Amino acid sequence: KVVVEGGMELTAKAGGSFVKIDAGGVTISGAEVKVNSGGGPGSGSGIGILTPLIPGLAAADIAGRLMKEAKTNPTWLELNLHYDNLEPVPGASYRVDFADGSTREGVLDDDGFARLEDVPKGPAKVYYGEDPRPYNRESVSVVQNSDEKVNADLRKLGLDPDQVDLQALVEKAAGRLS
Repeated sequence: KVVVEGGMELTAKAGGSFVKIDAGGVTISGAEVKVNSGGGPGSGSGIGILTPLIPGLAAADIAGRLMKEAKTNPTWLELNLHYDNLEPVPGASYRVDFADGSTREGVLDDDGFARLEDVPKGPAKVYYGEDPRPYNRESVSVVQNSDEKVNADLRKLGLDPDQVDLQALVEKAAGRLS
């Protein structure tokens, strides 16, 4: 007797077809579904016990030196830091505070990326340091202009140069007025 138990559902897949058993019932999907069409279940391959593929690893499982258990639910967190133009911030420091009170710190790689493995479950707060690269300000370009050019541009916008308060217009465009 063999009993197979799946917590919430049990699914068997083969080719493009599947049989799913869950609390809602039995779902059968395939190009052609046959019911009581003859034939048998086939024969199994029988028991086939395999020896350990890496003998030394199994031999290490003795009292006092137990083998490490596989992680049942590995967790991870990926960090990506970039500017609005998607330029990465390489070498920036970070600190992550987890809900359980633990903290991890480090430095992002050249792509502004870090992956933390085996992190505690729950929310986390991430704090980034400043961009460690020196700030290189681009030089400001000087625009040669004249009253005639400004007046011509105002007319193109449908404004009368004699009626426009140019200083108020500049302040409004710069967001200085509420």
